[in-house]
Amino acid sequence: MFQQLTPLAEQFPWITYSDLWTLAGVCAIQEMQGPIVPWRPGRTDKDVTMCTPDGRLPDATKEQSHLRAIFGRMGFDDREIVALSGAHALGRCHTDR
Repeated sequence: MFQQLTPLAEQFPWITYSDLWTLAGVCAIQEMQGPIVPWRPGRTDKDVTMCTPDGRLPDATKEQSHLRAIFGRMGFDDREIVALSGAHALGRCHTDR
């Protein structure tokens, strides 16, 4: 997905990667005939030190406080965390891609 977003980030330098990721999620939900999700820009990108190391995903066996701890420091609120988690679940529907 990063490869698809990079040309957009270069073409529209005023939009942050944080906004691009959330906008991509909103567009994906709408393309799947899901609800219209209100979206507005304004998220800021954080330094890479705020992110988990590559290949390290949240532990799916833990409670919501674990997701809040990980994604909250990246600026995600509860609604965005749910959308991100749901998108990962939907992505498993098409294992051939």
